[in-house]
Amino acid sequence: MTGHTRTGRPPRVVKVGGREIRPGPELDAFASWASELYRTSGPLVIVHGGGDEVSALSERLGLPALKVAGQRVTTPEVLPLVEGVLAGPVNLRLVSALNRAGLRALGLSGVSGEMVQARDVQAGLLGRVGEPTRVDAAFLQQLLLQGIVPVFAPLASDGEGGVLNVNADLFAAGIAEALGGELVLLTDVPGVLDGEGRLLGRLTPSAVRALVADGTVHGGMVPKVEAALRVLSNGAKRVWIGPFGPTALHAGLRGGTWFVPEGAPLEGRAPRARPSSPRGRPMAAAPTYPLLPLRLGAGAG
Repeated sequence: MTGHTRTGRPPRVVKVGGREIRPGPELDAFASWASELYRTSGPLVIVHGGGDEVSALSERLGLPALKVAGQRVTTPEVLPLVEGVLAGPVNLRLVSALNRAGLRALGLSGVSGEMVQARDVQAGLLGRVGEPTRVDAAFLQQLLLQGIVPVFAPLASDGEGGVLNVNADLFAAGIAEALGGELVLLTDVPGVLDGEGRLLGRLTPSAVRALVADGTVHGGMVPKVEAALRVLSNGAKRVWIGPFGPTALHAGLRGGTWFVPEGAPLEGRAPRARPSSPRGRPMAAAPTYPLLPLRLGAGAG
């Protein structure tokens, strides 16, 4: 089985932040956008955040709400809050909105059927936080073939009966990598900005690393660009970061930031699907980047 579905199109994996799916007009707008995207572009997987709501609950309960480079410090006390908020009201709210918009949305987490396994790659420095290592792409493909839109809360199995919190951008990258699909990271900013706040429309891996190294890219944007680089390093032709709307609906041809391989033109075809991973097949190791000065409390997710 390849990354293509019955429609002949590779799946598109969309990550949406928690701020874009809070109750109200923005949630309905996103659901309508996703329904139109499915109609025009085919198979769709959605991964959502919800960090602001987790932080608000943590603060009400007197627990710290710290982040390092956009990743939440998830102590054993904080983990149940993350699980409850992301796999509970946030996921249910989004699934309900998508169903109202005409999609067959199915709420899941990576723990469901151990579809996504992760491991701690920070030596416990962030607590119960991991990065994806295995994705059951075959099971996901079966859902897509039935016209279902999987909607994931970014929680993964540690393979030993425990749960790990995963940054939603990195979770989405793991799904896209396993399915051989295109990755779209929606955010509440125009895209990646330079030091003077101007939008950067096209970035290569070397340019991204330079922006991270000099601190231009920081906080919550760090895991986003790491996710983009991870997918590019495993054969994708492009990744897009930007706000949802007409530009994102048409693959971000205008607005947002394209991530492309070194020497690649901005224009080009959608990434060619690669064979999907069978159940239990290890994913390629995430690329490593220099450790950089990190800022606490910046970014969502």
